[in-house]
Amino acid sequence: MSIYQEIQKILIKFILNKPVIGSICLRMKYEEAVIPPIGAIARPIGVNPVTNTIIYDPEQFKVLDISSQVLEFMLAHEALHLLTGSLIRRGDRDPYLWNIACDYEVNYLLHDIGFKVPKNALYSSYFHNKYYYAEKIYEILLKQAKKKLKRKPCEGDNDQKNLNNYFPYQKRKQLDNHVYPQTQGEVIKAKLSTQNALSTAAQIERSIKEIEGCGILPASLKRMIDKLMTPTVTWKNFLSDISTTITKNNYSYRRCHPYYRQQNIYVPTLHTPEAKVILIVDTSGSIGENELRLFISEVLAIIQVFNVTFLTCDAEIYKEDIVENVMGIEEILEHIKGGGGTEFKPAFQWIEENVLDNYTVILMTDGHNIDKRIDVPLCIEQIVVLTTDKKPSGLEPDILIKVELHEEQSW
Repeated sequence: MSIYQEIQKILIKFILNKPVIGSICLRMKYEEAVIPPIGAIARPIGVNPVTNTIIYDPEQFKVLDISSQVLEFMLAHEALHLLTGSLIRRGDRDPYLWNIACDYEVNYLLHDIGFKVPKNALYSSYFHNKYYYAEKIYEILLKQAKKKLKRKPCEGDNDQKNLNNYFPYQKRKQLDNHVYPQTQGEVIKAKLSTQNALSTAAQIERSIKEIEGCGILPASLKRMIDKLMTPTVTWKNFLSDISTTITKNNYSYRRCHPYYRQQNIYVPTLHTPEAKVILIVDTSGSIGENELRLFISEVLAIIQVFNVTFLTCDAEIYKEDIVENVMGIEEILEHIKGGGGTEFKPAFQWIEENVLDNYTVILMTDGHNIDKRIDVPLCIEQIVVLTTDKKPSGLEPDILIKVELHEEQSW
């Protein structure tokens, strides 16, 4: 029996016994291809979330003499990589270490579903008992690696590239090849693959629950699905959308369309190639230094991308300390005044008096202000409020994001 025939046989078994995994696997394509070993270690199977494809290498399966039971586990493992969004959750983390963390997460979830984890697969009862997500597992592994790096420095200029030298045990136990999306277009396709897998899992779980009165998914996987299906959107995601919206809609008569102008018809054109943002940071007495530093650290992340005007405000606006083109947190802190009560009306009045172009306003606060009503100037396209406590009074934001600030958190 060929590997592909074996896979088809397993899929039928999944549909009968593991319908969620089976349905996800049935939606995927299967491609026979050569998968080069990483170092001397074979990688007989892998998943590509961009094309929604499971790739397998028959020759490596023969070399490793993989049993049908282990192949079942490996197919389910790849399906869960898709379902949990492992390959689109990496961010800027080290890919090698992230691979290990995701395998630990996926394998304990498979254990909960009822799969027997092979001896040659990554599994930790500690991570399982704590139900740590890959992000937390990554942090733990990274701390271990840093300790080892201090004891025995790596060769080369970048220690991060040599993290794999300190996890030989985990390296031997990785049997699949993780493919990450590279371009923005590939990221969108990968996200769509995960969204389809999540929708499939949720629909099957609901259907079975309606028929039998209880679902089939373990609590750990339900939590993961709920976590991924509940929009967890940071304000940076909104900024990306905001920039597109303003760029497409910011028409102006300052530069009329040249074709129509020749006919004495004045038609406005899009007049700015970039989004403009006004950041209002609450510096009242209720905002602590840690919160303030975290607010400002996020300001620095967008100053290089957007045309940003930075305002600080408690009960008044400090016009002489409006900050633009800064390079560091300490430089911004030098310009910050405040510590009094909280009132945002002066900041919006300043915008009304000084701003002509269309802007997006991002307000960072704890929500404890005394405004009864804030008149929003016409030049403001959209108001995004980040609050560590509640919605500020006197204002109806277009987007309200509740954030929890911790000392080491970066949103």
